[in-house]
Amino acid sequence: MGNIEELEKYKKLLDDGALSEDEFRMLKQKLLGLKTDEEKELERQQERERALAEIEQMKAEQAAIQTEEEQAVQEQNTEEQADGLNHEAQEREAGCAEESVQAGQKRESKYQQTYEIEKAKEQARLEAIREAELKLQQEKRGKIQSTAKGAASLGIKILLWFITVFFALMVISCFSIHYFLTGIVSLLIGIMACPIISAKCKEISQLQPVLKYKKIVVIVLVILWIVSISTNA
Repeated sequence: MGNIEELEKYKKLLDDGALSEDEFRMLKQKLLGLKTDEEKELERQQERERALAEIEQMKAEQAAIQTEEEQAVQEQNTEEQADGLNHEAQEREAGCAEESVQAGQKRESKYQQTYEIEKAKEQARLEAIREAELKLQQEKRGKIQSTAKGAASLGIKILLWFITVFFALMVISCFSIHYFLTGIVSLLIGIMACPIISAKCKEISQLQPVLKYKKIVVIVLVILWIVSISTNA
């Protein structure tokens, strides 16, 4: 009953012009426990907000799903690219390894060629050294032989001069004591032994056939000289 009286009171105020239609309707809704237009509008606003929130959430979820799908596709592409890069890297490594092997073979071949060249040079150098040493030894041997020949020739010349002087003295001695045969033989031996006379005779071509028998003549003269000395003694 109290609500009806309040409602009649608000109606009377509306009729008197103290309340407007909107104010009367608001008071009536409050009095009857009904929702006001503002509350309804607020509820509708809240419902719209909730709907918008759900829509945003759905969009967010869809965006998240799409992002996950894009990430999965990107990861797959990345893996494929990585596999491709790994394959390319393996191919490059294989190519580099092959090139390295070929380069090593080329270097080894070059080193071998260089070694052979240096070996040939060293052999040529050693051969030249051996030839030079052999030539030097031959020269030394020739000098020694020449020196020996010179010394022997000098010794022979000295001996021949000694024999020449000896028999020259014998000639003088024999002729002084009238051993003419011994003196003549001594003179002939002295002439045959004299180096100067021997050299001059070698220069005369007509005497070359006779000089072949010089040793025999000398031996014969020496025998005669010994016999004559023995006879005179």
